[in-house]
Amino acid sequence: MKIVFLDAHTLNAVNDLSFAALQALGNLQLYPFTTVAEEAARVVDADILIVNKHKVTASLLSHAKTLKYIVVAATGYNNIDLAATAARGIPVSNVRAYSTEGVAQYVMAAMLAHYHKLAHYFQETSKGRWQQQKDFCFYDHSIQNLSAKTLGIIGFGTIGKRVASLAHAFGMRVLAHTAYPIPGDYSYTQAVALEEIFRQADVLTLHAPLNNTTKEIINAASLASMKQDALLINTGRGGLIHESSLAAHLRAHPAFTAIVDVLSAEPPADDLLTSLPNCHVTPHLAWASQQSRIQLLDGIVKLIRSFQQGTVQNVVA
Repeated sequence: MKIVFLDAHTLNAVNDLSFAALQALGNLQLYPFTTVAEEAARVVDADILIVNKHKVTASLLSHAKTLKYIVVAATGYNNIDLAATAARGIPVSNVRAYSTEGVAQYVMAAMLAHYHKLAHYFQETSKGRWQQQKDFCFYDHSIQNLSAKTLGIIGFGTIGKRVASLAHAFGMRVLAHTAYPIPGDYSYTQAVALEEIFRQADVLTLHAPLNNTTKEIINAASLASMKQDALLINTGRGGLIHESSLAAHLRAHPAFTAIVDVLSAEPPADDLLTSLPNCHVTPHLAWASQQSRIQLLDGIVKLIRSFQQGTVQNVVA
């Protein structure tokens, strides 16, 4: 089988993974990036297609004469035209739960860095301010313990649950807004209404999927109901936040902080959020630990091997 990966760069940007296991499954063609103009020639004789964020459209599928299976090198699959794949009878599978530890670690790192003001003290010490002090220590900002804080989690799937367990280990009070009952193993987590999670959370972290219900769940009204010194963390999808409303709120409330790893346009098309001193933006990397990417690649291999043996797993369409 010919296996074509149209956008492999994201998976191995620093060249620290081996594709040997994937290569063993067939004639593997790896492309770091693929433009729309390059699609036809690259998919024309592909049996299996792997994509991360590259869009699989009806036009692309019209050129894929021998395509039998599509694997999304991610959990989200909004880049796939599922109506078009269904019309061709091509199953689509995704890889699940590969980045749980990495994303949960990012959330905890964001909280710890914020409440210990690590970036500030790294910078001030490098400028010589500690060296100028009369005392053995130097701090000019209030440092806070996580155990004194309430964490609100919107979306209580695999990642939300892992964040809850880590926060509980730090002694935080944990609230969650979820459409499903909270399992007994997470009895330390209190289910609350959306308006209550906005009102009570010192830290609000977003782990909900992006859909019609959750789109721009963070907006002018919800931000206005939050504590003025709250911390907002988004590692989910950029569309969960109405970004211009967040920018306005950050400008009006300098004690409010946002740490976001995802934006509605990636890379960002403007500096609406990246230019604000109380908004810290990272380039969609929470998922990208080496261990997460190894698990993702292993997941791709397992899906394709299973397909070759006659079983399609993790079907999204």
